[in-house]
Amino acid sequence: NAITLFMMHEAHRLWGLHASKLMGFVTAFYGIGQILGPPLANDLVKRFGSFTPSLICAAVTLILGTAILLILKKHNKPNTMIHSQ
Repeated sequence: NAITLFMMHEAHRLWGLHASKLMGFVTAFYGIGQILGPPLANDLVKRFGSFTPSLICAAVTLILGTAILLILKKHNKPNTMIHSQ
């Protein structure tokens, strides 16, 4: 997933050697999405008879993730104290 890749890049840029904790957190949430996504999509297809609602749900999630990444990137500058350690 591109958002996960970009987030890991940002984590390394912002936290340097300490980025592994954030990367683990992001990877855990990615895994949760991989586990919960298919049953949710199945339920939506059964309920509405179409993949459209599940695709809309996936698109909204992607847009929210992108927005969060852009907000974090705009408001957080690399911490030079962390990078120098």
